[in-house]
Amino acid sequence: MDFYELEDELEPGILEELKFASEHEDLENGMDVSVGLHPTTITATHQKKEVSTNPAKNQSRKKSISRPSNKFSEDEAVSRVNEYVDAAFTMLANDPVYSNDLYPIARQVKKLANDLQKHSNTVIIKTFWEDSTKLLWKVITSGNTKKMKPEADEMMCRAFHQHMCTSLGRWVTLLKELNVNSDGQHVKTLNLFLQRTMLRLILNDKHKIDLPHEETVTDIPQLDVHTEKIIRYVAGYVPYALVKRFRKGKSSTARAYCDVLTKWQVCSTNVTHSFYDYSKEWIDKQNRSGLFVVDDDVYLFFRSVEIETRQHLATNKLNTMLNSNYLADLYDRIINKENVQTFWCRITRDTLGDNASAQLLQIVVRYWLKIRANAFLKVYLNLKKESGKVSKKGEKSLRKELL
Repeated sequence: MDFYELEDELEPGILEELKFASEHEDLENGMDVSVGLHPTTITATHQKKEVSTNPAKNQSRKKSISRPSNKFSEDEAVSRVNEYVDAAFTMLANDPVYSNDLYPIARQVKKLANDLQKHSNTVIIKTFWEDSTKLLWKVITSGNTKKMKPEADEMMCRAFHQHMCTSLGRWVTLLKELNVNSDGQHVKTLNLFLQRTMLRLILNDKHKIDLPHEETVTDIPQLDVHTEKIIRYVAGYVPYALVKRFRKGKSSTARAYCDVLTKWQVCSTNVTHSFYDYSKEWIDKQNRSGLFVVDDDVYLFFRSVEIETRQHLATNKLNTMLNSNYLADLYDRIINKENVQTFWCRITRDTLGDNASAQLLQIVVRYWLKIRANAFLKVYLNLKKESGKVSKKGEKSLRKELL
């Protein structure tokens, strides 16, 4: 399978077309998702006036995920070194592999750990763990110069492996100073387990303090079968509409996106069964071999996007949307959601590079939000008209209605 990376920019005209809601074109394509959608689960208004009409300016405003400010410091990590070491030895004792006496190396690792714990209060071993914590902090911060991308994770992994290569000599020296046997494979195994566990514990504390706490959401509406059938249909419409747009472009990036999105389509006569067959019932009845039918992975991606949308958008939150660009805030929440990222990586694996994948994800999510905003406006205004809460300024006078 081909692997694409950004070689050039998409045409500004294509990006401009994708930013604005085009209800007329959606209806021409047979798209009307407002049917069957309740306004409490749809997005809010789409403000066109806030989007710049300058293509060059829009190109320069592409968002990237920045790292949160560092609130958890190295000194705090060093102050908790005793907690990390005790937790690491506890996890070793409860590990299903190292607690199994059937493995010879497991017995040796456990014996070495017991010998070390006898010297846990000595100055030598305390100094060793404090120095190890400082070195592990350098590993954690090795990718701070990069945005939150896989490249930063690779830098941290590379730094950790380099740290393990250099820490082995310090580990053996510590054992010799404590008159503990330092020969054998189990010596390296225990060092790897303790260092890796401490790294994980420091990262957990750092994430808890650095990352902003998400607001707790109560009374989250569940997806019923009818809604999941609609999501399945819209999940096929989004790549279908985007392929039509990208085919207008002449850049290699547009052609690559067309190739990737086209591969999301599966044969409608596919007899493979899964747990999500119930979501295909309606689209199978409507399909006359012309609909864009997607596989379960693509459907699960859009389903995760919809679930995240429902947690933050409802009619009872309209008052909070007045003084903010709520769609932009929702977009950031969706992009940063772990489930969304997981399903997106699954459907684009081995096809797109980091930058190309990030840009296509932005386009797909924004197009999804555009459709949901159109559906909200249509359904919400219709319900307000039926309840009589809309201004009657545009209605005919009673005298004209009698004619």
